[in-house]
Amino acid sequence: MVDIDADTVAALRVHRATRGSLMHELVRDAALVLGNLGGTHRHPERFSRRFAGQVAQARTALGGETPGDPAAPPAPPCCSPTACR
Repeated sequence: MVDIDADTVAALRVHRATRGSLMHELVRDAALVLGNLGGTHRHPERFSRRFAGQVAQARTALGGETPGDPAAPPAPPCCSPTACR
């Protein structure tokens, strides 16, 4: 269970509905919000690694902290580049 705010829930519902327009099967009640285009589960380690990489790219592009920067706050375990190796 993850505690998220109402704006995030609304955005995820819009995302799911948009994806559902791609494949009718994805709008069913049991559809995965973060599933793949086939409507099945994503591999959690690959998903975490890709997410961590995208966060690092975004931080670099925005001129923010880079991974390994001593001033950077520690990444949560699911986002740590070494957590899923």
